[in-house]
Amino acid sequence: MKKALLLVAVAAALAAGAYFAAVKIGPAGGGTEDKAKKFFEARIGDMDVPIKETGVLKARNSTRINSALEREAKIVFLAAEGSRVKKGDPLVKFDPTQLDREIDTEKQNLDAAKAQYDAAKVDFEIQRTDGENEIAKAKLSLDEAEKNWDKYEKGELPLKERENKIRLEEAESNLQRTREKLKHMPDLLKDGFVTPDQVEQKEIEVKKAEVEWESAKSDLELYEKYTKPLEIDKKKADVEGARTALDSS
Repeated sequence: MKKALLLVAVAAALAAGAYFAAVKIGPAGGGTEDKAKKFFEARIGDMDVPIKETGVLKARNSTRINSALEREAKIVFLAAEGSRVKKGDPLVKFDPTQLDREIDTEKQNLDAAKAQYDAAKVDFEIQRTDGENEIAKAKLSLDEAEKNWDKYEKGELPLKERENKIRLEEAESNLQRTREKLKHMPDLLKDGFVTPDQVEQKEIEVKKAEVEWESAKSDLELYEKYTKPLEIDKKKADVEGARTALDSS
């Protein structure tokens, strides 16, 4: 392109020189003045050759700048085209109104979320404390139930059985003694050692002894058949219930 423009400029210069020479020299055979104008002094100088051309200017080094916004935004400032800028100078500014409004909304949402988190944290601590208290209570209840069962199995149960058996044995022994005494009462009455009232009193004592023996025997049977199994089941149920409550705490 540069060579073509140079050739065009040279050709134009030669053509212009020839034209001016022809005008100055004129037709052949002229006068002395015309002959004197046939020659010109050659000298070095500038010759302007104006050329009109259209084109597009393109920067040698360019940098593409993209907005980080993932939305449409109104531009409120834009650096003038062709202006010189340095690092840190603003090139473009967007209208922050909508973005500021959204930021305020998100801040409010964040504050609300923090408040909810703090409330949930407090509730969690309360529930955790309550849970620990419930576990402690459940452990205490289980320990108490196990001790009650151990005390019943090793202490109350054999003691109750022994008391009922002793009561029955005492009632049976008393019945045998009163019956034995009543057995000798007729002979004693005959020999005048006792009165009829004493014989009657002894008969009453025998009947009372029989009632006491029947009562002791009935109590022992009822205890062995009903009371003892019920008490054992209740104590065991208390232990199992306390253990289940602890497992579910």
